[in-house]
Amino acid sequence: MKLKANTKKQKNFSNNALDIQKNVLGEKHPSYATTLNNLGLIYNAQGKYKETEEFFNNALDIEKNVLGKKHPVMLPLSII
Repeated sequence: MKLKANTKKQKNFSNNALDIQKNVLGEKHPSYATTLNNLGLIYNAQGKYKETEEFFNNALDIEKNVLGKKHPVMLPLSII
């Protein structure tokens, strides 16, 4: 029960952060991608894998487009 309550709070905080970042930074900012990734982790912990994949893929697309494939953050993903 406690895990479920914590993930619900985390999801609410992350969604609020996402809304703020969207309005202030835009949807193509690395911080926005990080929050999408964090939401993916929350959904993964809940066993919601379809949503997890969507959040992870959206975050990855932003990071690829904004940072580029040769950015240090992206290098570990270049072997996948």
